[in-house]
Amino acid sequence: MAKYPKLTHKEINDEVVKRTGQSSQLVGAVIRAYRDVMREAITNGVEVVIPEMCTLTFRDHPPRPAGEYWDGLTKTRHYFPNRQGYYALNIKPHEKVKQGIKRNTLYGDAATKEEWLEFVKTYRPDQQVRDWLLKEDIDDGEQDE
Repeated sequence: MAKYPKLTHKEINDEVVKRTGQSSQLVGAVIRAYRDVMREAITNGVEVVIPEMCTLTFRDHPPRPAGEYWDGLTKTRHYFPNRQGYYALNIKPHEKVKQGIKRNTLYGDAATKEEWLEFVKTYRPDQQVRDWLLKEDIDDGEQDE
């Protein structure tokens, strides 16, 4: 069983067919072509921007020279040969996507302060609750003088 729900290629295809009214074969061909273009770009080291979703980019892991390195845990020296550098795929989500994911998955949509405090006490008992979370909100019309 997966940790999170998955949206399969067939489900994406069916949803696009339902929303656009186009044939399933046409939608499937467009989705496959889009996927192939993205795959070719990424494998050739080109960043891919998916509008209003994310940017697929790379994180550089430079090569490390050969030599001896001190292992502080075992208090021994180790020799390592030259290690080749590489790029790792990195996903930078769009700001609206980040906010939507946080809002809809962390503590529910439009959680009240009391619900949030209960969530923290239940699932993260070691986390400190800030004083400003416990104070009453001051209405805009009332000013504390």
